[in-house]
Order: sequence, then C-alpha cells, then structure tokens
Amino acid sequence: MSNRKTIKQIAEVTGYSTATVDRVINGRDGVKDETRRRILLAARELSYKNVAIRAPEASSGQILKTVLIIPDTDNELINNLGMAIQAKSLTETCLTLNTYRYKNLNSSSLVEVLLEVQKSGADVIGLVGIDDPQVSVMLNRLQKDGKKVITLLSVISGITPWAHIGINDSAAGRTAGLLMAKNRPDSSGVVLVFTGSTQYQGHLQREIGFRGILRESGIPVRIAESYAMNEDRSHTTALALQHLKDSKDVSGVYVIGSGAAEIIDAMDQINPAKRPVVICHDMTESVINKLVTGKVDYVIHQDHHVEASNFIKTVRNLFEDKEPVKDTLPVRINIVTAENIYSDEI
Repeated sequence: MSNRKTIKQIAEVTGYSTATVDRVINGRDGVKDETRRRILLAARELSYKNVAIRAPEASSGQILKTVLIIPDTDNELINNLGMAIQAKSLTETCLTLNTYRYKNLNSSSLVEVLLEVQKSGADVIGLVGIDDPQVSVMLNRLQKDGKKVITLLSVISGITPWAHIGINDSAAGRTAGLLMAKNRPDSSGVVLVFTGSTQYQGHLQREIGFRGILRESGIPVRIAESYAMNEDRSHTTALALQHLKDSKDVSGVYVIGSGAAEIIDAMDQINPAKRPVVICHDMTESVINKLVTGKVDYVIHQDHHVEASNFIKTVRNLFEDKEPVKDTLPVRINIVTAENIYSDEI
C-alpha cells in the first residue's frame, strides 16, 4: 500500500486534511498536541508503519520498558493525562509504553497490578496511585530492585519516588481558599467541601490548605465536614443532592476532586434562592460547560499536556543518564474564569 494512499485513509478516518496528516506522519511541527494524538492513534489502528520518529540522542541506556498505571475511573483529568502520555509516547524511540488499570480506589487491586508489572521486567513505572501502606511497601520493593517510580498527580506517603509530576496540592487548596475568602460567602450560611477521596494524598492536601487559609483569613464562615464522592460520577448527583438538602443556606461550594458538573446538577434541582460561590479543579469538558454558563466561578487548573510531556521527558532523561527533572516544565496552578478560557485548556 502506498504512503499517499494510507495518509488519505487516515485523513478520512480523523477528518483532518491530508496536509495535516502528512505533517504529523513525517514528524514536522505546527500541529496541536490533540490533533497529533488523534492522527497518531488512527495511524496505529490502521497499522501504518511509516510514522516518522526522532532518532535518539547519544545515550548511555537501552530502550526503556515503561508502564503507566492508572485507576479504572471516570475522572476526566486522570483519563486525559493517560491518553496524552500514550499519544506522546508514540513518537519516542527511547521507550515502549504499556498501560495498566486497577480497580478504582482499591489498594489490593493496585498491589496486584504492581506484582504483574514486577514480573514483566519493566524499567520505569509511572502511576496515579492511592495512599496505602500496602502500596508504599510494594513500591519501595520495586525501587530496591532498581525500578524507577514516577508518581503522577498525587504523592504517595512512605516512598521517595525517582520523580513526581503534578501541582503543589497544598498551594492549590490554599488558592481555592483565598478565592473563597475574597468572595465573602454569607456568614449565616455554610461552605460545603466535596472531596474525591482522601485515599489520594493530593485531595487531602487540598482540603487542609483550603481550610487553613480560611481559618487564617479571620472571616466569619462555617465550613461543613467534607463529603467524599469516591471518584464515582455515576452516583455523585444523588449523593450531593442528599448533602445539599441536609445543609441550610449553602453560601459556598468547593469541589476537590472530580464530579463538579454532577454536584452543580444537584444544586440546580434544589434551585437555591441565592447561588453559592463555586470553586472546583481541572478544566475538563464537563466543567467548561458549567463555567461558561456562570454556574462555576473559578477553576483551579493544571495542564495535563505539560504533565504528560514532563513524564516522557523524565523517562528520556533516564535514557540519557541525566537528572530526572532536567529541562522539564513547571506545572503551574492556573486560575480560570469564564473570561479567560483559551482553546487549549482541555
């Protein structure tokens, strides 16, 4: 089959022009990451073998067997990060990548996957992991065996990974608290906090930061006990509706994990006389829809494209015998409103 015919097929499947497909296939710049990802995935599905990739620089290593471990979840940020890492890995010659999933918030399932990865002979392990002693013990064993562990999004206590990629979650929580304080929620009401799960150390750090800065601000505000949504958006609306009905005069809502859109749907059912201040995390598609309609006030955003690039760069640094974070980009905490959304947010 000729290259031109295959490029035309990829263009038909993806809906992009043959010129754009040609740029991606031949490794040229000037194409958005999401466009490149879709074209490369389509090329792989069509078993196209002529995708141009950069030749590796002079290095001291061999091709690194890399695994990505993420939960089987409907958390949009985690899934977007996983897809971005997979897409970026397609143009790297220093690594091969396999992705594993474990049961959502299930430490035993994660340990089982880690045991499977250990037997596979992987060199590098990247994971979005939950905080659990069993997990920490297993990761420490893997590191003693010479495996390089890179934690993604949320830190895991009890281990010192080769690298961590993600935002400062305590600072992110304090940023949310500062925004809430500046909006002066009604002192006669209550601020509700919805977590994804405190099994994620990052969610716990965000809550501590949020509560801490509100306490330090001295404003008269009541913060309710937090409610865990367990990172399961299929049940979030019903759970949130129950908690919202039980709470009188809600003046603020802080959503730490996923499910912000579903929590807002629950608020719409109640239709409060005065709309509370709403702050959540991560510019996912479902959150953007709520932001542009005025139902979310602020989004604390982290760029998963930067995080994916940093993961690939960190593995390349190992391949080239460099320091883990050399030439990686800072993962910034961005404050997004309806007035400053830009096209590459998701």
